[in-house]
Amino acid sequence: MRDNCIRYEKEGSLRDVLSKAYEETRVDGSSTFCLLRVGEGGRLETLTLGDCGAIVFRKVDGKILPVFRTEVNLHDINYPFQVGYFKGEFVGDLLDDADYKVFDVKRGDVVVAATDGVFDNLFDYKIANLLPRSRNPAKKVVEAARHISLSPSGITPWSELSGEVGGKPDDITAVVLRIR
Repeated sequence: MRDNCIRYEKEGSLRDVLSKAYEETRVDGSSTFCLLRVGEGGRLETLTLGDCGAIVFRKVDGKILPVFRTEVNLHDINYPFQVGYFKGEFVGDLLDDADYKVFDVKRGDVVVAATDGVFDNLFDYKIANLLPRSRNPAKKVVEAARHISLSPSGITPWSELSGEVGGKPDDITAVVLRIR
């Protein structure tokens, strides 16, 4: 689906891009998704479904704080909304269930798009602390999420939500965009 989204990226709205990409994806499996586009004038568009997403961090009064976050779509704990294809049929949730948001980013903002393996294991403030300290902040975010995901005693967003102790091993992917 990713390759098809890239092919159709200039085909209108994010919903149009996703719809065309999804219709052409004929591989058995399912997926959550997070599509982002920064347009002219600093307009960030997001289209997300499931437990992946994006956060915009901004320096406010000397602190790096989250100022925007996409919605997480869950049916239940550890059961995210997702779209899929199986044995010739489209399955799962509907593209219309995706959450569309627009946010005006500013010069200096940092956008972190990531899978649940990041957001289940790192609190926003921990991600914020990693951003100014690295020339490769995406790598730092992924390394920190992986480290805590393997901890049997770590306190994480997942442990607070689930009532379980420790990190949550999962897929861990992050993309970091600095707005200039």
